[in-house]
Amino acid sequence: MAVGLFSNTPDIQSESYLLSDSHLQNESSANSLTEASTSACPVPKKLTFSSLRHPQIQSEIQPLLERVYAKLGIELEFVVTTSYRDLMLVANNQLMGSAAFADDIISTMPGILAVEPPLRNMSYVLLCHKDLACDEGIFDAQPQNSIAASNAMSKTILTRFPQLSPKQMVSTREVIGVLRMLEENRVDYGIYPISDRHNGGLLELPQNLNYSILYDLKSFHVISRQISCLLPKIEVALREELSKLK
Repeated sequence: MAVGLFSNTPDIQSESYLLSDSHLQNESSANSLTEASTSACPVPKKLTFSSLRHPQIQSEIQPLLERVYAKLGIELEFVVTTSYRDLMLVANNQLMGSAAFADDIISTMPGILAVEPPLRNMSYVLLCHKDLACDEGIFDAQPQNSIAASNAMSKTILTRFPQLSPKQMVSTREVIGVLRMLEENRVDYGIYPISDRHNGGLLELPQNLNYSILYDLKSFHVISRQISCLLPKIEVALREELSKLK
């Protein structure tokens, strides 16, 4: 995977870009709505969104969203945070949105808005070491196996496959952590998100692992309810930009 794609987005947990919850709250205020006294739906000059360490999100989705919001006169800044904390910050209005999340994860978090239309088709993929069986049958047959998934994905996987035991799941703070744990032989299996498998998404997978598609879903850009009045304009601009990619 092209790890170099991860280097351009500040890390919300790094020493060089450490954002406490209070800092995020202050930044949201600092980017306050500049026309509050004259408009029922003021437009901020800048918004801070979270993002994830995934090559397609950082190389394709972030630039797409920058073009979308530029149409509204809004500058975007992206910061990297952990997967489920990401949505919690948006739900609590400490960040104004997140670049992209799968629809099954979004449904677990009240207080956030999914922006239509969906950004991409995507899939959850079971990743397996070459010497292991590789299909969802292992969820039933081998309860001793360890399975890595991001914090946010772990919750939805356990709901989708109730035969799995929470003790089998090894949660990672970020999706990229799933690949690291497999590379270091710390787990038997991993569950990893890829973009449209019919349009190059399978090329995102490491060549030294086997894989099996678990299920398909869609990814959406999400925003905080605090900027919900902007939703119609964001959706129009998103449709325009997505149409240019067809």
